[in-house]
Amino acid sequence: MKIQILSISFMLTAHVLLAQDYPQQLSIGKTITAGAVSDQKAVATIVANNEVNIGAKAHYTAGLSVTMLPGFVAQAGSVFRATIAPVSSGRSATDAPGLQVRAYPNPFTDQTTIDYNLPTDGRVRHTLLNAKGQILQQVDNIDGELAGLHQTQVGGLTYRWERTCIRFRWAIKAAHLSY
Repeated sequence: MKIQILSISFMLTAHVLLAQDYPQQLSIGKTITAGAVSDQKAVATIVANNEVNIGAKAHYTAGLSVTMLPGFVAQAGSVFRATIAPVSSGRSATDAPGLQVRAYPNPFTDQTTIDYNLPTDGRVRHTLLNAKGQILQQVDNIDGELAGLHQTQVGGLTYRWERTCIRFRWAIKAAHLSY
């Protein structure tokens, strides 16, 4: 009998201006059901450990960080997006580009694709860590990357993947156990 336990945590951080009207911090634990659309915003941070069911849509926007804790699940067939961007007090979408990261399939075991959108040009460092935080592989992009959409592949198992840019840092953690 084979049992798999998968723990995924996303952490996105950025230095941005703060706004008002939205809460500074937001904790999300309620399941988003099929057919529902959830657009959650916070000036500083969002922490989520909820489930996004098949057919549901969730978009989380925060000025500093969006963290998906163990227990967070975006089921296949759902739409989930986490964005780091200034959250304005007027409750309208910002025209300024923000850091966006998407991983699929989510959750993953063997391999995942990380899509990311850099809002500004900059040097990027790819860092692969084991579960103990030890560096397994690190690659610096000496020439830097242009602002815009990018994609990379990351293996699962017991790795923690991290990508850093001058003003941004985000990580995906995965643990895979079987017996």
